[in-house]
Amino acid sequence: MSAELSILTGHYSIAGIKPINEDCAGTRVPKDDYLLDHKGVVFAIADGVSSAEAGREASHLSIERFINEYYKTPDTWSVAKSGQNVLSALNLHLYRKSHEFEHDSKGYLTTFSAVIVKGHTAHFFHVGDSHIYHLRNGVLKQCTTDHSAPLGEGKTFLSRAIGMDNVLNIDYGTIALQENDRFLLTTDGVHDFIKQDALTSMLLANHSPDVLSKKIVDRALSSSSDD
Repeated sequence: MSAELSILTGHYSIAGIKPINEDCAGTRVPKDDYLLDHKGVVFAIADGVSSAEAGREASHLSIERFINEYYKTPDTWSVAKSGQNVLSALNLHLYRKSHEFEHDSKGYLTTFSAVIVKGHTAHFFHVGDSHIYHLRNGVLKQCTTDHSAPLGEGKTFLSRAIGMDNVLNIDYGTIALQENDRFLLTTDGVHDFIKQDALTSMLLANHSPDVLSKKIVDRALSSSSDD
């Protein structure tokens, strides 16, 4: 299987107009054929909740620990079981750290979205309002649903996030892959300021993943992104 799998990855993230960057992205493409065959490739993105005291720490910790711990799960576990168990343990860890603070509204909170490609299948895990998109044959589809609720006056608040509750409800799904499929993972600082048809056009321009990632962020900034 490893000889059949060819994947290109790239990511880019900056603070924008904010004093600190609370987003984090990570990828791992194992060089070891055994890991590649039995665990696959991981892409993940997280957006620390800005109203929390430790949003940046939460997003970075989530990406680092999810990727590291996923590859340590037993080979007998499915991708779904591995990802969900790692995320549940991570959620409980951040939830407990969050409650070390005096105020319940403060602490370690972050969105989390990941794609794991194993063999001919993409598995996705999602909590919060970051997005996972799938591009095939020129059509871009959003694979995730935002976990948010309206506050009025066009404002929303997260109804689900890593570290928010002691029990984590994770959205999980799969997609059977075809050659030339592409995935795009974004935080709200991008997709709230770039329409989906514009993202599609940028993806179809066929730049390298690193170049494309920077162009998307630059486009969001030029569209007055405040995040």
